[in-house]
Amino acid sequence: MILGDRSPRTMFQSRYRRVLGAVLGLESWHGGSPNRHPYREVVIEGVNALRPRSALEIGCGLGDMIARVHVPRRVGADLSARVLVGTLMAHPLEVLFRGLSLRRLSLSAPIDEMFDVVVCVNFIHNISPPELRELLGRICGDNLNSGGTLVFDTVSNPNYRFNHDPAYLLQDVGADLRTVTGFEFGRAIHFARCASWLSA
Repeated sequence: MILGDRSPRTMFQSRYRRVLGAVLGLESWHGGSPNRHPYREVVIEGVNALRPRSALEIGCGLGDMIARVHVPRRVGADLSARVLVGTLMAHPLEVLFRGLSLRRLSLSAPIDEMFDVVVCVNFIHNISPPELRELLGRICGDNLNSGGTLVFDTVSNPNYRFNHDPAYLLQDVGADLRTVTGFEFGRAIHFARCASWLSA
């Protein structure tokens, strides 16, 4: 997809997603073109460059990133059943024929599977730093294979509740960190290969 693309196909997708969001009662930010945020391309390209065998996206929304990674085993997970219905309707071929699995997240029953890559992007900014550090530590321990990569974002913007420090968030697990910056709202995308597992 080309960023800023205003082709008839992209315009149709944007309208379709706005209607889909309205019908399902989703927050307005789920609507619009799936290629409107440049940071998503960085996540997709970064995950594809790793050539993982498996990937999990926590908080997948309408699946615009997990649907476009080239991974044999892909799982998109979200707390909202309505969002997951939207994911199916936004990417029916990926879900029905190309092996994209969808899972409903539950705070009391986390996903009990391991992956080469876990993506946690664009939902963590309302979670307090201590809670998020604990959550990312659990994800690294419970869902990330040895030498796996955690992908997450941070923002530097007063309009967001929390502006996280990646060094603090990864303090409990240690990581070989690569960061890509320069996105809207001071957003940075972090690719963290968890150091705790590098020598395992």
